[in-house]
Amino acid sequence: MAYFLGRDVELAITTEHNNLGIVFQEALDSTDEVGAAIVDFVTGTSVNIYATAEKASLFAGPRAAVSATEGPWGDITPGNATTKFTDNTLNMVDAEWNNEPDNLTAIDLSMGVMDEDVAFIGQRNVLKAEVKKENTISITRKKKDAMWDCIYNDARFGLAKDLTAAPASPHTSGLFDGLRAPDYADCGYRIYIRFKDSSSLHEGEIFVLRNCYITDHAVTMGADSSQEETLSFQSYVDPIVATGSEVTHSAGSNALIEATATTEL
Repeated sequence: MAYFLGRDVELAITTEHNNLGIVFQEALDSTDEVGAAIVDFVTGTSVNIYATAEKASLFAGPRAAVSATEGPWGDITPGNATTKFTDNTLNMVDAEWNNEPDNLTAIDLSMGVMDEDVAFIGQRNVLKAEVKKENTISITRKKKDAMWDCIYNDARFGLAKDLTAAPASPHTSGLFDGLRAPDYADCGYRIYIRFKDSSSLHEGEIFVLRNCYITDHAVTMGADSSQEETLSFQSYVDPIVATGSEVTHSAGSNALIEATATTEL
């Protein structure tokens, strides 16, 4: 288990979809109802197109926008864009959206494995068989709105399977209900953590948790303290670890934004 202060890392949350993201809306379908809505970041392909005015209410943008150079950390620019992030997929400079939660105060990261004892008749030794990974991250921020409450109630499992565009009715349509096995690459959320290097702000180690589900949401209140809320994610997929100095791979691909293989789910 590792604990980090919000000022020590740069954290971003995206969906596992190339084009679609999730925003918090205070008025759905011309009503006073609040909830999570799916928006399309590729202009001209859907009824619900992301607008720059929704930046403050964005919970998770797309994993890798198809038609632009946007990346998970939103409008943060690395120290040397000509030598770092050479394919420019992890660096957004036009500030159209930002996947970083506001008022981040703490991050609690836990890595583990669920295993099972295996014993054979006549054998004294007991073997350990790995069942699945158990990677958990808890994110704490100063509570400023009902965004995380609505995300936990409506969109804790991310987007549904085979969703190619934002639906006309964004409140519940198109969101995964979590009632079946997550056997597709677009399920859940992807969380990017970049540790701040002492010599350069954007060249620290990068840690990526893929296909995360939201498992818990808690609000802490106190008469003599600021109100905080914590959102917990869990992933059963191996994390990606890379250096911020050079994260590109062969043939122009980038492992940090590539879709998860179904064999890993």
